Amino acid sequence: MVSFARNNVTQIKVDHMPNSELETYIQNQRRNWNSVAAAWERWDQWLHKTMLVYDELLVDRSGVKKGGRVLDLGSGTGYPAIRAAQVTGPDGEVVGLDIAEKMLDVARRKADSLGLGHITFQRCDVGSLPFDDASFDSVTSRFCLMFLPDPATTLREISRVISPGGGFASSVWGAPEKNPSFTASAGVLKEFSDAPPPDPKAPGMFRMGQPGELAAMLEQSGFTNVREEEVTVQWCFASSDEYISNLKEMAAPFKVMLDKLSAEDLARAEEKIKHALRRFEGDDGRINLDATSLVVSGVKGHA
Repeated sequence: MVSFARNNVTQIKVDHMPNSELETYIQNQRRNWNSVAAAWERWDQWLHKTMLVYDELLVDRSGVKKGGRVLDLGSGTGYPAIRAAQVTGPDGEVVGLDIAEKMLDVARRKADSLGLGHITFQRCDVGSLPFDDASFDSVTSRFCLMFLPDPATTLREISRVISPGGGFASSVWGAPEKNPSFTASAGVLKEFSDAPPPDPKAPGMFRMGQPGELAAMLEQSGFTNVREEEVTVQWCFASSDEYISNLKEMAAPFKVMLDKLSAEDLARAEEKIKHALRRFEGDDGRINLDATSLVVSGVKGHA
């Protein structure tokens, strides 16, 4: 079983964000993701179909094997932790961590329905991992690292808890220009916000979107055989109305912005988004949008 060494965890202070600001950021993130947990459960079949390629890649690139010990960071409603548990089988052990308890409640229900008794989910701020050194054979993280206040610290923690020769794989969103799935609406919403442009180095969706950036961080954290792959999938919606419903219900960073709009501004924003989506609309009225990510993987020490 994975050993919890709560009294011996290395505590690493985040230097670039004051403690009070860091705590506020974490609380906001927890609240925002908890607020969309029910929607993620409703859209689970769409998510599974659309995002399965990432689950498969992360499990493969991190070297998950039958009987293995796996840690998944930012599991949300169970991705890719559940896929890892299916690969390890009952002789393995999978631990999924996330900041939002309501998201993890969804993950637990899914794991129970699949009879995966060897997977557990725990609420945890992944800046400091409550595990002994070399507790896991593989670590995965799907679309989590770019939202962390101090990803470099988390990567060092990941390296610490992986056994020598073990693997790590993470996906982050690619550059904005390769992600109309997000930018088609983000560009519109900027018109309705007086917030300054986001700092590209601050936590956010496209923070690690430039090729080579995350790969370099893995190498600096002691990983070898670092590999970077660009992966593009299509997000398909029956109509622009379905796209907007998905955005309003599921996308926590966008939901926060939308919830602040008056009814009049929200209606105007929706019309502008529909107009922006027209160039992605097929003859059948369906909307097809590219979503591009970088999948970056490496091995602790020498494989």
